[in-house]
Amino acid sequence: MIVYSDTKIYVLCPSGRRSETADNCHELCAQLIRLGVEAYMVYLPGGGENISVDDFYLRYNLPYDTGVEDSAKNILIVPEVAATYLYFTKETRRVLWWYDVDNFFRDMGARLVHQFDNILTKPMPKFFTFSHFDENVEHWAQSEYARQFLKLNGVPDEKIFTVSDCLNKNFLNYAMKIDTAAKKNLVAYKPVPNRDFTDVIKNLANGVEWRAAENLTAAALQKLFAEAKVYVDFSDHGAKDKLTLEAAISGCVVITGKRGAAGNGVDFNIPAEFKFDETVDAALAAAEKVGDVLENFDAEHAKQNDFREKILREGERSLEEVAEALGVAVPQKIAIGIVHGIDDVGAEVADILFAQDSELYPAFIIDDDAENSAASIVHEQNRSFLNLDSGRRLEIISSVDANFLYGVGRIQKFLRTSNAAAEIEFVRENLNPAENDVIELNFEVENND
Repeated sequence: MIVYSDTKIYVLCPSGRRSETADNCHELCAQLIRLGVEAYMVYLPGGGENISVDDFYLRYNLPYDTGVEDSAKNILIVPEVAATYLYFTKETRRVLWWYDVDNFFRDMGARLVHQFDNILTKPMPKFFTFSHFDENVEHWAQSEYARQFLKLNGVPDEKIFTVSDCLNKNFLNYAMKIDTAAKKNLVAYKPVPNRDFTDVIKNLANGVEWRAAENLTAAALQKLFAEAKVYVDFSDHGAKDKLTLEAAISGCVVITGKRGAAGNGVDFNIPAEFKFDETVDAALAAAEKVGDVLENFDAEHAKQNDFREKILREGERSLEEVAEALGVAVPQKIAIGIVHGIDDVGAEVADILFAQDSELYPAFIIDDDAENSAASIVHEQNRSFLNLDSGRRLEIISSVDANFLYGVGRIQKFLRTSNAAAEIEFVRENLNPAENDVIELNFEVENND
């Protein structure tokens, strides 16, 4: 797929509330912008100015549009739960992103049930079908499970690209510091509505403490995975579930069923002894495996080293996969957040970097008290921008948003402009980067030379 100099890419996204699909859409749009592509969120149902964006997603600081400019140069990316919106445009090139295959069928079923209530008043919606009429749709697969599903339905290899996702960098930094020797005899698990197989295992594993990995804050989830030795997940696995990957990278030994992505050795490349059918006999074996892990944690943990290494490799490859699918290069520049704030020094630092075409690209300037500044600030789409002397604009964000954007990859490093105690203290108290992700440069000295 060719990206032209004036190509616009639109990422369609369900609006109004938080969801895993919405998380993925925002993270994908963030990656597109990091690749230097002009990309926009389009919130469904779309149309008009009255869009509904959950407050959580405002901190992605992404541009949005209320519609799609229908042009053969532009690209529309649609998640599988909104496949009917592939027909939103006529000329625009289209991508169907298969994050969770099972969600496609759930959404289709829900739409059909709703449609039958209005069968005499509304025409049937145009669903995506695997036919020659849709040969111009490109498919992005988050998992090997999705790729196999597409192949089974006749999509040729040249129309399928692997575009997975990556774990939050803040989560990874936390996970890398976990002391597995300090873990407890604790089992974390994902509750599965309307299926009681996990409950059977819990009853068979007498005397073991179990805690559900649901309705938790990010910090509470990190703490749970840091303490637990085992993570049990017998859900449908319509994708490479992020929760399972987070548990594994936190040092939990993963035990799963064989549904969806868990059924192949590519997505979840853990030994077969950790995967179980959902039968009575298998429940007893699964309970015994839980006991084995708790009693012989080091040995059982080592058996999943390859799985953890694969998760890290995939995270590093995620941006490259999006670039390959679009036929663009990954920029060599490093997106930075300038710590100094929006006074004259902070603005000058940004202009110097822009003028030098430095490898350090000023993506954001961080200021927790920007509104009390005399600087020229422009507000647009719930975002704030500083007008620089060079005529450029630089987006202003808070330290809270800076931490979040660092976690999702929009900020790769933080820049201190000096060794001033105030800046060092600000980084220590308000930001949470890895040690090698803080740069200190004395621009005053360099500029005078």
